[in-house]
Amino acid sequence: MLIVDTSVIIDLSKGKQTKEVVFLIEYENQGGAIAVPSICYSEILQGARTLAEWKKIRSVLGVNEILFPKNTVKFWEDASRIYFDLRRKGKTISSLIDCLVAQIVLDFKGILLHHDRDYELIKTIRPLKTKCYF
Repeated sequence: MLIVDTSVIIDLSKGKQTKEVVFLIEYENQGGAIAVPSICYSEILQGARTLAEWKKIRSVLGVNEILFPKNTVKFWEDASRIYFDLRRKGKTISSLIDCLVAQIVLDFKGILLHHDRDYELIKTIRPLKTKCYF
């Protein structure tokens, strides 16, 4: 399952031709289905500037599978533990949100398409599968 991070969706919406965006477009053109973590879905919607834009984003993203945490308490503990374990190793990431997204990807055994270096740090302590072009 290909799971798409906010970083790629934002680049796509801005018309940027990053390698991740090109990959996503080609993947979808070949009939590949994508999923979006519920957290990313909310992040994208909150960035809308008008009600019309909000409705358009909802209709475009809503055709994809939206992934929700499977076990709420365990999910939050596991995501928090990612941040905790990184900090203990002297590595800092920008936000707990990336840990939440990573944990959803781990729980669903997916591959995360992203353009965010924090996920590469998370990979140093978790078996997170990613697709990026750094």
